[in-house]
Amino acid sequence: MKDPSAIQRDLSISAEEYACILRSDLTSFIEASFYELYPGKRLDLAPHIEVVATKLERVRRGEIKRLIINLPPRHLKSHCVSVAFVVWMLGHDPVTHVICASYGQDLADEFASACQRLMRSSLYRTLFGDVLGGRQAVNDFETVLGGRRLATSVGGALTGRGADIIILDDPHKADEALSEPSRNATHSWFENTLLNRLNDRAQDAIIIVMQRQHPEDLVGHVLKKKGDWDVLRLPAIAEGEECHLIEGPLGRRFFRRRRGDALHPERESAASLAEIRRGVSVLCFASQYQQNPTSLEQIRARKAELDRRSSEAYRAGDWLTFGRIFHCQTTGTREDEITDEQAMAAYKRYQALAARIDSEY
Repeated sequence: MKDPSAIQRDLSISAEEYACILRSDLTSFIEASFYELYPGKRLDLAPHIEVVATKLERVRRGEIKRLIINLPPRHLKSHCVSVAFVVWMLGHDPVTHVICASYGQDLADEFASACQRLMRSSLYRTLFGDVLGGRQAVNDFETVLGGRRLATSVGGALTGRGADIIILDDPHKADEALSEPSRNATHSWFENTLLNRLNDRAQDAIIIVMQRQHPEDLVGHVLKKKGDWDVLRLPAIAEGEECHLIEGPLGRRFFRRRRGDALHPERESAASLAEIRRGVSVLCFASQYQQNPTSLEQIRARKAELDRRSSEAYRAGDWLTFGRIFHCQTTGTREDEITDEQAMAAYKRYQALAARIDSEY
């Protein structure tokens, strides 16, 4: 386990040099702030965190005005965006007004409380001085220069409040995202209340960070309406070739993924993700893990198509195709991810199952 001082010693640099890095590099600050807030816990600083930090730094510089970040569960999205980025930004620009919204007030307050604890820490005060000042309610606190961070729930009243940046972190509760009236209520609040809180719609920023839950969730809604959204979609298992820019103190480099690569294999390997996939619904895995939501109607249509092709392959004696479809149906694995060896092994499993059924009946 580490703490910020241990990181500095590992880098073999002075405290002043380390402070300079933390002020200028959001990725480094995300790491240090994690250990400040959660001493004794371990953080694997995976490349996807650096990719997220690169996008967020571009937001602070005004280069991105509308940003969507889609990540699987438990990949540190809230710490990166709603906590570390917000306090790092307020350290640099204490006049900034931020509105942070989540599906529930308890969750929004949890992120706000973490921000306050971090801003009161010796680590933060060494970097940016005493930034907190004035009003200090958990859900609504000020900086010494009049900047503010307001935490609210989706649907909350925002009369009289303005923002230079709006962050929506998990705007849908998982079970409510499948409800059309609930989704529509979120969309209506976003369009008719939240957007009106921007001080300057042309220059101010909006960040939506969430795991996808439905084709018509908030991300689906805003993308359908077009707009200049920068979308960072990071599925748990890469569905194709990916190349993401990372900018840091040592310059530019790229995080590359090949088809089938796990996003953070040290934490969730391909094998563990396969186990998760077998234990949840197709809809859940496609949405929350792959960030590629599928409707129940699409799932039913896909099943009917697989059943049809499976019957055709069986009648034709095409056991390779039949085995590939059978493997797909029983494990949830995509067809194009199944090798010929796996397909034939699946056909043999089918034969054994059919023989056992025949013997029993």
